[in-house]
Amino acid sequence: MNNIEIARKEMGMSRKELADAIGVTPSTVFRYEAKNAKPTSDILQKLSKALGVTADYLCGNAMTLASVVFVPVIDKIIGASAGTGNGIDGVEWNTIDEYPIASAALMGYSWQGADCKIICAEGNSMEPVIHDGAKVLFAANIEVTQGDIAIVSVDNRLFVKGVLYNKNGTITLVSFNKAEYPDRIIDPENQDVRILGKVLYVVPDLQKVAGVI
Repeated sequence: MNNIEIARKEMGMSRKELADAIGVTPSTVFRYEAKNAKPTSDILQKLSKALGVTADYLCGNAMTLASVVFVPVIDKIIGASAGTGNGIDGVEWNTIDEYPIASAALMGYSWQGADCKIICAEGNSMEPVIHDGAKVLFAANIEVTQGDIAIVSVDNRLFVKGVLYNKNGTITLVSFNKAEYPDRIIDPENQDVRILGKVLYVVPDLQKVAGVI
């Protein structure tokens, strides 16, 4: 049995029940389980939600079925810019989905009361760590310390940047791709600066994950 079949049986679901949940036919589920067909990235995410496991698990990772949490995904209209910032004044932070994440990826943070969300990063200033279009998981209510990557709002423009606290009270927003993007120094005394959360995790690209099943 592969992990899709194991997870389905662990949930007590028939192939038809799983097929109905993800919008395919029972024969398609059989082909996934027999490895005669590969689910698309969209179907892989539906499988993860229906079966309560991560995409990594469905692709053969041997972690336990219970070690998964579902994290809200914020609408792409709210994007954390890795470049010059995205305007967010008056924009609603709507949740459009939930994404299954291995509990191990959040180990050490849950006890701190982390309020986790997933947001889309835009731009290439944080290459090679965070690619343009990558989804990043960040946690509010967690202290952002020297050198952490964070989601930061400056004058209602949203960034994903490294954070350095300077002795004079200013904050340096650090870009990794320094050839194209210089670091930015901001002054909380004269600018509306809010550090919204610490980036904990870059969410795997489901299209790449789906390709290894």
